[in-house]
Amino acid sequence: GAHEHENDTGERSTERKLGLRLRHDLALTDQTRVVLRGLVGHAWQGDEKYVYYYLEPSYRHAIGPVELMLGYRYHRAIDAGKDHDLHKLRLGPSFELSDHSEIELRWARSWNMHTGAHVSDAYIVEGTWRF
Repeated sequence: GAHEHENDTGERSTERKLGLRLRHDLALTDQTRVVLRGLVGHAWQGDEKYVYYYLEPSYRHAIGPVELMLGYRYHRAIDAGKDHDLHKLRLGPSFELSDHSEIELRWARSWNMHTGAHVSDAYIVEGTWRF
């Protein structure tokens, strides 16, 4: 889950998500590729629950075991208010741990799809296990 702290009010909140993500890699060179990811999932935070999806094309370049990523995420809530419809810019390194696992470190800036207002900046640590 994601834990957020509101600097202005001091409030803390926890958002939990569960989803199915698909990924397709398109190699450009031995070190460079385009990755297309899509996800359908369910999120809940307090009393609010909604279904959402995202589509994310990204450009990735490997330098040894480290891969640098720059991506755009189109994030849309299916059965919730427009506050959950977001554009996201994501960038950061990934570290391959094995053929089936990696750790991703990301910075992500989000803005509202409808108003263009800045929503958040996030620092993300994510573990991925492939099968």
